[in-house]
Amino acid sequence: MKSKMKYMAAAVCAAIVLAGCNDKGADSSTTDAGNSEPAKPAAVKAEQATKAPKTVARVDDAVYTVEDLKAEADLRCALASAVKKLSDKAEKGIRAKVEKTAGRRFIQQELLLKYFRQENLALDDGIVDKSIDALIKQTRIKSIEQLESKLGPESMALLRKNIEKDAKEAAARRDIRSKANATASDEEVAEWIEKIKNGNEVASLTNALIYATATNVYERLKEGSLTFEEAVQDYSEADEESVDGNWNTFYMENLHSMDEKALIELLPGMDKGDITPPIESDNGLAIVKLVDVQNYTKDRANNTEVGYDLARIFFRLPMFIEIPTTEEMRKALVENKENEFFKEVVQKLSESSQIEGLQDDKVTKRLMQGQ
Repeated sequence: MKSKMKYMAAAVCAAIVLAGCNDKGADSSTTDAGNSEPAKPAAVKAEQATKAPKTVARVDDAVYTVEDLKAEADLRCALASAVKKLSDKAEKGIRAKVEKTAGRRFIQQELLLKYFRQENLALDDGIVDKSIDALIKQTRIKSIEQLESKLGPESMALLRKNIEKDAKEAAARRDIRSKANATASDEEVAEWIEKIKNGNEVASLTNALIYATATNVYERLKEGSLTFEEAVQDYSEADEESVDGNWNTFYMENLHSMDEKALIELLPGMDKGDITPPIESDNGLAIVKLVDVQNYTKDRANNTEVGYDLARIFFRLPMFIEIPTTEEMRKALVENKENEFFKEVVQKLSESSQIEGLQDDKVTKRLMQGQ
């Protein structure tokens, strides 16, 4: 059975995760039992269904349709092309990202806009124009008139609307966090710093044990009492699931970019089948085996380069946490408490709202394609 090590990593700041939304069908049709109008032919119904905008997401009365999604993608592409010329591949990437995230983004933002209205918050005068001025400075466009000319009236109106919504969302976030009234006492700060120090001590002891284990495995491999494949199965904690520990084929430039200093030094002097002693590699320790050396075709011009086929037995090392100062620790604890309070507020907003959202990216993509 593969031996497993326990590792410690102190986590201070929790990530802000907005409330999830249940998947629901976007389109629905209702009939009025008291309606005396004759039933419409199926062809007419089909035509009306085709013309009706398909819903991507909804929060109470706020609705986000496929047409909104397409307009958002057009705007993103236009803004990107204002910075530099946009390739077809880059445009497809932008549109794909909008397809994937816009529905959820709409739901998250609408919940915070609802909070903005409930709390009667307000924006500073001229914030939209100031944001557009800042945007223009980041592009090749010289004036707001030139930006309007490039985007067109509809996209320009959408840009202004988005900026205003983003500003309101930011104001809501600030207001929620300020109401957390979060503090961190000297006792809490000292306790967490001590936890991190203790964690590092445990990590140090674990580190020494792993080095000893790796050295023992290497000695057994050298004397022949353990095969490389057996060691992979019993000890390796690499992501690759190959029974022989197959890692990958690497060129020297790959190893330089990965900062694999020990391998860069050892590989040129190794023969097929040779193994390295335990070396620092990929945030851990590794015993690396040179499986093969070949000249691989590097590019379409048929240029070749030496490639090293490597296998490894990987020992994952525990993570050490840099000891924070008292004020850094206090700030992190306060932020963590504010995040937790923020999640609670958004959860309550979600529970008090009627929400529909397509969480399946493939469904959203089919809607975009008119299916």
